[in-house]
Amino acid sequence: TAGGVVTASLSTLASSQQYYFWVRSNCNGTDKSAWVGSATFTTACAPFPISYSQGFNIASAPSCWSTQLVPIGGTATAASTGTKISYVTTGSNPTTGPQESTNFVQYNSYSSTNGGAGAEERLVSTPMSSIGTTSVDVKFYWRNENSTTYNSGLYLNEGVQVQYSTDGVTWTDAGALIPRYDGSLGSGTATWNLKTITVPSALANLATFYVALKFHSSFG
Repeated sequence: TAGGVVTASLSTLASSQQYYFWVRSNCNGTDKSAWVGSATFTTACAPFPISYSQGFNIASAPSCWSTQLVPIGGTATAASTGTKISYVTTGSNPTTGPQESTNFVQYNSYSSTNGGAGAEERLVSTPMSSIGTTSVDVKFYWRNENSTTYNSGLYLNEGVQVQYSTDGVTWTDAGALIPRYDGSLGSGTATWNLKTITVPSALANLATFYVALKFHSSFG
């Protein structure tokens, strides 16, 4: 102990696992207190070497993925008060089914608390490693539409922004905003399109980095 704080060094623990522990005092191996607990801790997620792929085919976030509400205007208050990201089998505006398998990621900026204009939220990847790699591409399928209604003004600025980070806290944009609207489609139609963003060399040969999809609602 140091200043009344008990420390312990543990080894051979698995990544991204919850562990339970109990403690008790032990004086000379004979005078022992009752066990106190349990308490828990979860180990950190180990970085996945790239290439790395992830399907969103169940109704919950994949292991080691997370979400972050994004403050607006540099303030500490996010427009959203809770996550608007879910993993669904069907969606609307536009009418949408999975690109493959059973589920897909939906950012519903409208039908939940405080989904006002400017609301943003990140879907953050598991940590990854690019050791031995000089270039990193992010590829994902995105649902584009040419809506008969949501096709002008602020609607044109709704979309997703690829970002990257070395610590999961400070984020940098990679490429431009990828809009929801696509005027090259037939009026009233929608389709899944493969998007590819090449991330700057800042991510080359790193032990740990993160990628995020930052969803942006201009109209709420």
